[in-house]
Amino acid sequence: MSKENLIKETINIFCQYYRYNIEEFNSKREGQSFWGVSRLGENYNEYMVFLDLSENGELDTDYIYNKHRYENVRIIKVFYIKNKENINWSILSEQSKEEIIVVDKNQYKIVYCSEFARENAVIIERIMEHFKRIKREKKAVKVPVITSILILTNIIMFLLTAYLSGSIFESNTSVLLYLGAKENTLIGNGEYYRLISAMFLHGGIVHIGFNMYALYFLGTMVERAFGKLKFILIYFIGGISSSLASYFFSQAVSVGASGAIFALLGAILIYNLKMGYKANKAMIGNIVSVIFTNIVIGFILPNIDNFGHLGGLAAGLIVTLLIINFNKRL
Repeated sequence: MSKENLIKETINIFCQYYRYNIEEFNSKREGQSFWGVSRLGENYNEYMVFLDLSENGELDTDYIYNKHRYENVRIIKVFYIKNKENINWSILSEQSKEEIIVVDKNQYKIVYCSEFARENAVIIERIMEHFKRIKREKKAVKVPVITSILILTNIIMFLLTAYLSGSIFESNTSVLLYLGAKENTLIGNGEYYRLISAMFLHGGIVHIGFNMYALYFLGTMVERAFGKLKFILIYFIGGISSSLASYFFSQAVSVGASGAIFALLGAILIYNLKMGYKANKAMIGNIVSVIFTNIVIGFILPNIDNFGHLGGLAAGLIVTLLIINFNKRL
């Protein structure tokens, strides 16, 4: 990320989530200015400006001090450096009237902060962690391993179902039961494996097409966000919970990965809601819309296991909350 984009995004986050105002600062050099943020508090007025180290002497700080008659003013200079500079930052800080924060923009970490700038440095460090995570995600493999294995397994099971049914458009119910569909009487007689096997069976080419399309996108996001093990927990607990909800509330034979996919929707929703300033608000709105639309369609159209969808969604929400809260304690 370029220095300009780094400063722009940092300013946006300070303004949107920490109640700062965007501020343009004068330069001693004509025709030049710098960007930063300001916050007028009860005890002091704070100004934070983002600079290159080479621009240290060019900021017109006298204008700011004169504006407030040198009373209750705190100016924080945030320097972005490319690599470790051979500079004693403590001495530089002592020689300056202003507080300083030094950020290594390549490593996305704080190199130095003066005593009265620590609160701001903590916020900048969080923002840098956010940018570092984005950088890691861009380098990630396009389709995570577990998601690929799940899609491949579903396709293999569908091809077997289609072969035995003699059709790719509509799976034979007897074949589905033979391969492990959810059927209440059989589960009640001890065939508990059906709570899992039903997740890998589908009623036809359209059914599996929609589900695998959703699994590709949602699975990729969840696996990247949580890692392989936690993704497996969310997916399978969601799928099993879906089968259990269907078992208790529906007598119909049921198949499909929809319940586990609804669990992934719940996981992404909680993940974004818990991200604070990092949250993707547009994504949150889209997820809520998709969940609501699918539930409504499930109640309107026949042969849709809405109880399974709701069971998977609830499990995804709960498991993800537990995972995030557990991680915070570590």
